[in-house]
Amino acid sequence: MKMKIKKFTDFILENFENSDKPLLFVFDHNNKILAFNIPDDNKELLNKYLYDEHGKNVGGYGLQYLDDKQYIKFDSLEDIQKWNDEREIKYLNKKTQNKQYQDLSYIAYELRKLKSVNYQHINRGSCFKFAKIISKLGYDNFTFIFSNEEHEVVHVYIKLNNNLYFDAYGFHNKSDIKSEYEIGDENIMYDADIKELDHYCSIDTYSSLTTIPLSNEEWNVIKNIINKAKNIK
Repeated sequence: MKMKIKKFTDFILENFENSDKPLLFVFDHNNKILAFNIPDDNKELLNKYLYDEHGKNVGGYGLQYLDDKQYIKFDSLEDIQKWNDEREIKYLNKKTQNKQYQDLSYIAYELRKLKSVNYQHINRGSCFKFAKIISKLGYDNFTFIFSNEEHEVVHVYIKLNNNLYFDAYGFHNKSDIKSEYEIGDENIMYDADIKELDHYCSIDTYSSLTTIPLSNEEWNVIKNIINKAKNIK
């Protein structure tokens, strides 16, 4: 299940050059690099590659840096594409694989492979229904994110322990969640049981919170993956 990560330390030392300032790269929805070595203060150049002639976003962008946060620049499109591909594999394994939870690891990895369903859409309101299905594997502790700005619960995680959580994106630690949702004055993180989850899985509540509804066909694909995970421990 776990993908083999290429050792690219030698490749980095041979091909990467340090940069004194942050540089950005732009990629499309298939992680194909479109542009690189863009100064982070040159928004005009960034937007030139980030949006098409109709103003539609063509992908995303990120910082060019090593694990120690050293900024780097590239000499060729081939070099940065290889760097990004291998970085994505490393990140994917980190997010989807955990030896203590082989069933959830299988689910997270298989969701990423799907072509017929965009796994990212599950977290857009369908996270409650997803957590409910996962609960049938024996997981019955949940952590909810309440937004003071929106005055409602905006997300739910399956709580595995005090520092490990799971959703359709994979595994998360508490610091990641606190950073993403700015837990504190703006948002609240609280634990609850299956009764709380059932409330948010009700038809009216589910419809009001879901920004990208999934079709019955898409849910059948997701359920099939989860059902297969029942035999994995």
